[in-house]
Amino acid sequence: MDLPFYDDHFGKNPILKCRGSIGTSILNVYALVQLVNWSKIFDIGYKLDITSSSTADTAAGTGLQTLIVYGLDDDYNPLTEVVTMNGQTIVQTANEFRRVFAAYMLTTGTGNQNAGDIYFMKTGTGGTYTAGVPGTLSSGAAKMLAGDNLAYSGVWTAPRGTSYMIDTFTPSATKAATVILIKASPAETNGRGPYAFLKTETGVGIGISGVAVNESLVEKEDVYVRSFALATASIVNATLYMRRN
Repeated sequence: MDLPFYDDHFGKNPILKCRGSIGTSILNVYALVQLVNWSKIFDIGYKLDITSSSTADTAAGTGLQTLIVYGLDDDYNPLTEVVTMNGQTIVQTANEFRRVFAAYMLTTGTGNQNAGDIYFMKTGTGGTYTAGVPGTLSSGAAKMLAGDNLAYSGVWTAPRGTSYMIDTFTPSATKAATVILIKASPAETNGRGPYAFLKTETGVGIGISGVAVNESLVEKEDVYVRSFALATASIVNATLYMRRN
């Protein structure tokens, strides 16, 4: 497990990064742009089914060969796993993830990047796959866009035994949009979310710099971003800065 890197990026001063193409319906801001309640879809730990839309993303291919997934296990402890790709064929993780935060490229072939889109699905929920692309995305944890070499899930969760302060929030959009911060407790703690605790409106191509949040996040609590726009296909970006108490 690559815990030093994990601590630097997700443990001490984590940064939640989100981006998605959002229309007039409210959706979670991440590459898969689905309406996700993380505490219900990932109510326990699940293995991940990982595929690429390109046959070049395989162990001996020119594209992405291996990657590392960062998240939490069923007990909300930090968890990482290295995965060797097999192109358009599903590779299942050995570990069960209750949350997925991100995935990063470890090794590539001569192309130096992932040749196709990489999908990270809650195991068994992708429906019918066509050339490595799942037909059902509603339980997808993340998507690595072709050429990016990294993927973010759009959710961050305080690990077991920790608490954090959410400091600042920076949303932006290419068209007028409402950007919403959502907080939720685990599914077994009934009656505590998900709920919207901050809503901001952005204009056309306007970013809001450093909205003060000052909201606490206790162990096992999620924070993620949803949005809806006044017109179709608005690119919404959001960055959330946190620090450990």
